[in-house]
Amino acid sequence: MNISVKHIVSSFFSGLVFAALLTILLFFKGCFPHQPVVLTQTDTVFINKPYKELVIKTVEKPVKVFVYKTDTVFRKIIEKDTLITGVEFNQKMAKIHTITPKGLPLISEYPVLNYRSFAINHKGEIAFKKRKHSKRKKLLRILSHTAAFACGVWLAGKK
Repeated sequence: MNISVKHIVSSFFSGLVFAALLTILLFFKGCFPHQPVVLTQTDTVFINKPYKELVIKTVEKPVKVFVYKTDTVFRKIIEKDTLITGVEFNQKMAKIHTITPKGLPLISEYPVLNYRSFAINHKGEIAFKKRKHSKRKKLLRILSHTAAFACGVWLAGKK
């Protein structure tokens, strides 16, 4: 029994093509529904009878209306501390609108500086954190690069 390599390769590829076709056919069979969809009729019965008559009641105009607003801040905190009602930022000024515990509205103005961040405390005062000097950062970066380069040259010259 002498089997050639050509015969083995051709039978292998024909088996591979057969397996691929079988897989594709099984995939397409799974895409279609197994049972046909049957439309059923509902069991609704029509009765020629109108609904009950609706009686519309007239609404009287109210004499007094009370409107209650829900407080978003606890009353005890408002009585003891200031309440910040608004914050405005312009390019040169920052305004903070507050109400004191006695009910006096105040507007505090602060000049806007070159700042990185700011924080507003519970009394309506602003604390700025200044930005670090950008030229100083650039100078330090250049100096660190040149120092690393000089160390590399010096170590290479020692060998």
